[in-house]
Amino acid sequence: MSQLSRIYCVCGGFGFPVGAASTNRILLMGRALLSAGITFHVWHLGPSSFPENKQKSGEHQGISWDYLSPSVKRPENKWLRMFYFLWGCLVLPFVLMRGRRGTCVYLYYQGDAINLWVLVVCRILGIPVAQECCEWWPGTPNESRFNRWMYRRIMFRWSDGALPISTLIEKRIREVSRKGYSLLRIPILVDAEKVQQETTRSPYSPGTDQPFIFWCGVVDGYFRDPQFLIRALGAARQKHEVQARLVLAGPCSDAAKNELMREAANSGLEPDQVIITGFIPEDELFRLATHAAAALLPLWDDDRSRSRFPTKLGLYVAAGRPIVTSAIGEIVHYLQDKETALFAAPDDEVGWGDAIDALMKDQVLCVRLGARMEVDVLPRFDYQEVGEELKSFYNQISDHPSQ
Repeated sequence: MSQLSRIYCVCGGFGFPVGAASTNRILLMGRALLSAGITFHVWHLGPSSFPENKQKSGEHQGISWDYLSPSVKRPENKWLRMFYFLWGCLVLPFVLMRGRRGTCVYLYYQGDAINLWVLVVCRILGIPVAQECCEWWPGTPNESRFNRWMYRRIMFRWSDGALPISTLIEKRIREVSRKGYSLLRIPILVDAEKVQQETTRSPYSPGTDQPFIFWCGVVDGYFRDPQFLIRALGAARQKHEVQARLVLAGPCSDAAKNELMREAANSGLEPDQVIITGFIPEDELFRLATHAAAALLPLWDDDRSRSRFPTKLGLYVAAGRPIVTSAIGEIVHYLQDKETALFAAPDDEVGWGDAIDALMKDQVLCVRLGARMEVDVLPRFDYQEVGEELKSFYNQISDHPSQ
């Protein structure tokens, strides 16, 4: 095989270069490889879920991309959307065939039919594949017979290596993969310098000059989280008379927003105590994070929370704000209660309210937690630290492909 010079990321559905957690992970993986001298290109199969993406091709922070669907804009008609994805799948073999020399594929699809299709195409073309694994769908409400079969029989046998995001996912892959299968655990990544430059700028105003606590994410996709946080703030107000605002930053449908505002009223909060920003540009998101009184990361006592590793933690740590979360899954390998964060039990609204109150009242505690995170945790999420490891991993699977 020729010398490795380029990684193709195959993904789709969420959008590039503007997007949420998945887009951010791909972007930072790509920048890490660029820092190690490896070219990184994104093939996006379907349309974008974010209307801010308008160009079919371009370059962002050194990473080039192309949409293989007929249009970047996401059509309302579901059959037309399916056609867009099908078109991208049919075009993919031809673009991979043209540039397969010295190439590996970084496959972001996980457990679905497109995941299977890309693996088949790459095996036929002789292109080594690194399987992303930032989720483990079997054992969750999203489980199906198909994705269970994909995870246990296909993904880690037809690919040449995998990039698990957590310790538990790495362990599970070892249990189902063949002997000698290549693994490299890559945690959540963050560009700390880019986040921290927002600390010197005036805060993005979420509609209030009062202290606010902060959560970010795709609201409709993680609806349980903001619902719970509203109830926790209600408990903090009732028990401790906390007057802070809760800012929920991220894409949010009108239906979800209306439901959350009803939840706020039922929890005894004033209408202006819950602020839902909707999608905001990256610099404004970073500015919110760096100026928040506290950052919130609810997790649940279920398999998905135990196996995943929420990307937002990287942002919170880089922002240097004190964090309230739960001792679930990968979190316990990075944070310690009362040392680098405050832990509260999952689904305990009163306990979360107590933790929020403690941070609102004790600035010495906030400063201490933030300082310890910057020293003990932040370096472990720095995307620049994994570039050479990723390069070695891809060279390994390129030199010793399974097919």
